[in-house]
Amino acid sequence: MRIVRSISAGVAALALVAAGAGAATAKGNPDICRYDGEGWMEKVDVSGNHQGVQVDAPDGLVIVGYCVKAGSSKGKSGGGQEVSYLDDGVDSLTITHSSGKDVSHYQVLVSEGYVIG
Repeated sequence: MRIVRSISAGVAALALVAAGAGAATAKGNPDICRYDGEGWMEKVDVSGNHQGVQVDAPDGLVIVGYCVKAGSSKGKSGGGQEVSYLDDGVDSLTITHSSGKDVSHYQVLVSEGYVIG
């Protein structure tokens, strides 16, 4: 995995949080990643059983955050959605859930960036 740095990636992620884009899910269910602010890509449903999913940033962009859902936030199934913001943008990463359960869906936050080295 090549490390990608964006001059504005960290600032953009913080600005999105401050503006509310990364701070709340859209309409309702806390078990579904539905972020709709600037930079959030469409939610991707994962078929099959995968504890990790390899994700590549679109050309010219870097991944600066993501939401991942596995299991449920209710009862003993554990999981629910988790949102993480990266210190540095990356062009590729493997998304996993801290519960170790299979990923049911994910959504990534992207920003403009450039490759170092």
